[in-house]
Amino acid sequence: MSTAMTASTSSARPRSAYRWVVLFACWASFTLTSIDRSTWGPASVFVGESLAVPLASLGAFATAYYLGYVLSNALGGVGTDRFGGRWMLSISLLGAGVFMAVFGSTTSATVGIIVQAMVGLFAGADYSAGVRLVASWFKPSELGLPMGIFTTATSLGTAIANSVVPAMIAWNGWETSYHIFGGISIVLAIALFFLLRPGPELDDTAEEPREESRSVGLKSLVRNRDLVLTGLQSDDLGSAQTGVILAERLGLPHATIIMDVKIDGTTLRVKRELEGGWFQWIAMPLPALLTIQSGINQLRYATLKGIMAAKKKEIRKAALPDGLQPAQQIVNLAVPTRSKQTQMIDGSPADAAKELVRRLREEARAL
Repeated sequence: MSTAMTASTSSARPRSAYRWVVLFACWASFTLTSIDRSTWGPASVFVGESLAVPLASLGAFATAYYLGYVLSNALGGVGTDRFGGRWMLSISLLGAGVFMAVFGSTTSATVGIIVQAMVGLFAGADYSAGVRLVASWFKPSELGLPMGIFTTATSLGTAIANSVVPAMIAWNGWETSYHIFGGISIVLAIALFFLLRPGPELDDTAEEPREESRSVGLKSLVRNRDLVLTGLQSDDLGSAQTGVILAERLGLPHATIIMDVKIDGTTLRVKRELEGGWFQWIAMPLPALLTIQSGINQLRYATLKGIMAAKKKEIRKAALPDGLQPAQQIVNLAVPTRSKQTQMIDGSPADAAKELVRRLREEARAL
């Protein structure tokens, strides 16, 4: 067979200790943006006094921050799919740090509200970026602990801000807290940009192949008829006829309801699903046609970029040949008649019990 078939090897990749470095880095970034957000609580009264803002109007600063934060949550997810977790995490932390430092030097309430909105606009993008980076280094079955550690950053950041910021204000004014945490955020953002890299669990190259690679693969698949794969059946009528009719027209051996495929040279070993939870292994020659049952592989969900690109694809419509008439018609649809059959088992209680177990196991396949 001229086309190569490769299986996913993510489960065979060696577990790298670097993944814990990635987790700690994302957690540190998320903690810092949480500190940046929570610094406003202890500092708000002092900011109001410095900028001559009435106590009742201080909520405008927090409102501006969260408006930017909510908007950034959505846009940050789009940016993460577009540019990757490393870029978005670094940009998020860097922007939040820069505007934190700017806010510490502001002397105008209006400018301060705008700057707070910018802090939120950058800070909100780090969550989706961090989640993507962590998920790229840990298997789905292992994500519970890493994500649990990652999400502790929000509460920890609030606790740190409430503990440290009052002391900073007492030491050198509210501006100091914004300058210090802004500076730390900037330094960490630069370090993370050079430290982080995406992991093997999310293979963007496989999900979004280059156009030339895609076209080569499609041409090879169309030209090669050694192995033809079709779906099992449609969702509406469920006739399951397309695959077997195509095999008959092409003159190929075929097998249906396939759950697993193994290729050995010019021979196939396929696993068919039978009724009652039973399976059957069949050996067959190539070329061949298989109808595939759902569950044969783990679905790979499309990225937002892929979904948007699919909307622009042309849907080609082919006209039916003149005079073509359907060879099959639905005559009637009816609900199956329910029926039951009672069987009496003769013999002693012990013999009857053995016979009952045998029938449940071999005939009803309930055991």
